[in-house]
Amino acid sequence: MAPQQKHLLYTEVAKLIEAGFGINDAAETLLEAGQENEVQEVLTELKASLKAGRSITEAFAEGPMELLEMEVSIIGAGERGGRLSVAFQQLADYFDLLASSRREMARAFIYPAILFHVAILLSVIPFNLMEGIGKDGAEIMRDFLVRLVVAYLIGFLLVLGIRHLLKLAPQNAAIDRFFGFIPLLGKARKNLALARFVSVYHGGIVSGLSMNETVKMATISAHSGRITEAGKALSETVKAGNSLGPVFQSQKVFPPAFSRSYVTAEKSGSLDTDLKRWGKVFASETKSSAALVTLFLPKAFYLLVAGFIGWKIISVYMGYYEGLDEIMNDDY
Repeated sequence: MAPQQKHLLYTEVAKLIEAGFGINDAAETLLEAGQENEVQEVLTELKASLKAGRSITEAFAEGPMELLEMEVSIIGAGERGGRLSVAFQQLADYFDLLASSRREMARAFIYPAILFHVAILLSVIPFNLMEGIGKDGAEIMRDFLVRLVVAYLIGFLLVLGIRHLLKLAPQNAAIDRFFGFIPLLGKARKNLALARFVSVYHGGIVSGLSMNETVKMATISAHSGRITEAGKALSETVKAGNSLGPVFQSQKVFPPAFSRSYVTAEKSGSLDTDLKRWGKVFASETKSSAALVTLFLPKAFYLLVAGFIGWKIISVYMGYYEGLDEIMNDDY
């Protein structure tokens, strides 16, 4: 299910539960209102699972939505703590953030994608006078299609490689750090991981879960190798019965301001409100980072293509004079 669909579904469920509806009644109300086929299937399966005696968390997890670990953790914490409306609203806010970021990035790359195809076309047009001899439109089009296929194949292989590394990153701190070094994208990815971590951590706190379970769920849900590495230190500290503030401060993956705030909140007993505030901060920073990505990456690509086009234009004149020089030398 697309992030935008999840955002709308979780928003509606949170609204109905907040109004006093049970989860089964909420699903029934949403079905009566009419839904898209995919959402309708989810709600129908949800009702069937609940009728079969499944818990709310199990009913969502076993359904056709393909939940992230973060979703299972937040729904589970909300169900056990009796704060389902808060849990579903947290998920609604997260998927709204994810959907809007993806939408803006896709929109920003439309024009660069067009320029990319123009650049490939220009690369096969014979600007050089001697190069153009004997080339007709069919041959130029053939060269264009061949280069386009090669470019697509290279791009496809790059995407496969990146996706493979992304699958490894949640458990591999070194790979996770590598992605962190990528300008703009690295920061956006880190902020999104921190937003997931804090969101689940806050959900565990307000639902009254044990600190050990809260740390474990938040660490897994962050989907970050660096946070997974930090989570091991946090879990060991929890088991030893010590305060977590100093551990947060010792782990560089967490911003210093957040770690200092956690220390004071832990001592003052205000983790609930503090984590809620930081969840909003990281969500806002994720949006800002995504906005920078959509602003600068397309422009960088545009400059590369524009530079290539400029070079081809210069080559027109160079090829023209070189061609004339060769013709004159052949005549004499």
